[in-house]
Amino acid sequence: GWRRAQDGEGVVIGVHGEPGVGKTRLAMELVRRGRADAARVAVCTALDLGTGTPLSLWAELVGNLLGGAGTGSPAPPADATWPAALEVLVPDLELRLGRSPRPRVAWSPELERVRLFEATVAMLEWLAGHGPLLLVVEDLHCSYLSPWGGGIDRGDTSMEFLKLLADFVNKPYWQRE
Repeated sequence: GWRRAQDGEGVVIGVHGEPGVGKTRLAMELVRRGRADAARVAVCTALDLGTGTPLSLWAELVGNLLGGAGTGSPAPPADATWPAALEVLVPDLELRLGRSPRPRVAWSPELERVRLFEATVAMLEWLAGHGPLLLVVEDLHCSYLSPWGGGIDRGDTSMEFLKLLADFVNKPYWQRE
């Protein structure tokens, strides 16, 4: 999977198993390998008990991917709208990227969700255009549990967001029979 990702192909890999079998150790080995291969790496966990926001792990990922000046990221194009849209997740994102913040526009929750998804995909496409990406989400199964702001019947959970992203990663195969 990692070699395919390095070659520019989108890959989503799930690792599951009983507690203590080495899932985290395996993921951290992949992180070590990714960093050794000059990939942009972001790690987060769904066990963020302090926020209670459904997309908190995506906020962590975006913040880790776009740490700001000096992180080796080229500046996004001036006409890129995704930094402003992602400020819902990371409020100081435009400042981190050396841009002047734009006024926040209030959108309906449904439209906000679509905008966040589109902005996240645009950000990931932009970053992937500058080298391989590795996103590690630990304990994702917890992100749709009610105590973490989720709920199996909700469409705004991190789990649902990841499913949509996995669909996007597989977009080249949509038309294949």
